[in-house]
Amino acid sequence: MSSSPSSTASFKSNQNEPCKMTYQNLLEINRIKNAKNNYERLGISMTASSEEIQKAFRRLAFIVHPDKNNTPGSEEAFKILVKAKDSLLSLSNGSSWFSSKV
Repeated sequence: MSSSPSSTASFKSNQNEPCKMTYQNLLEINRIKNAKNNYERLGISMTASSEEIQKAFRRLAFIVHPDKNNTPGSEEAFKILVKAKDSLLSLSNGSSWFSSKV
């Protein structure tokens, strides 16, 4: 028999883990868009290493990437994340907080 439709869209990642469009995704998108600086956007400390910056970016990119998430604002949030990551990685070890203000 057929199952009832779900209220959330379900997607699969490369690792076969489900990624659902949820209220939590919307909260994360808004957090990224309203963050005061790039460290806050990526959810990392100002002493984060390049590896920690990359890891935080990958974790958040999986949540907000427009191909995985059709929540309104996901494309904009993803672009903001890319700029934040690139900016922090271009700094020496991501240690200059003032240079990363957007």
